[in-house]
Amino acid sequence: YAYHASSYGPSAYVTVNGKPYNNVLIVSYTAKAANGVADTADVPQYTIYFEKGIGPALIQRMENGKTTITSLK
Repeated sequence: YAYHASSYGPSAYVTVNGKPYNNVLIVSYTAKAANGVADTADVPQYTIYFEKGIGPALIQRMENGKTTITSLK
């Protein structure tokens, strides 16, 4: 597998699980098989929220329908 990254933003204001983040760039990492098809069931996906002046503020790990959130702020 190789991870494919895509980014969104910057967004002036984002709320995740009721916690606010300001000036955020969101980067999502999705695993893709050699044929280019995303595997969202067996390999974890990551979404990282980078807050201006802070760096990575929040990491979401998703695998098999379960989401784990790690706050770094």
